[in-house]
Amino acid sequence: MGQPAAGQYLTRFAIIVTLVVKDFVMQTMNISLPDPMKEYVEEQVTAGDYSSASEYMRELVRADQKRSAREQLERTLLESLLEGEAQEATPEFWSTLRAELSKRTKTGRGARQIVPAA
Repeated sequence: MGQPAAGQYLTRFAIIVTLVVKDFVMQTMNISLPDPMKEYVEEQVTAGDYSSASEYMRELVRADQKRSAREQLERTLLESLLEGEAQEATPEFWSTLRAELSKRTKTGRGARQIVPAA
């Protein structure tokens, strides 16, 4: 890796996390940031919005995961709109859909096409 451009210095900053969530231990990750970005992260922590740089970075990752999930949902919904015949959303449709989703949640099955009875 070459030398940074004049005035561009990278700061290596370690995010150390020890959090156990359902037998999942989070690991340490080193991130290189330009000084202005490091200062910004530190400002967010100093302002009291976050308790640590690690918490700030985790929040950024969670926000990105939510954004990705929304984009995937939008793609899936658009694909669904473009294929198959339209189906009227009657009270019976919603009742059948809720029952199927409840059953899938209890059995832990993955996503599959739901076709409520007419």
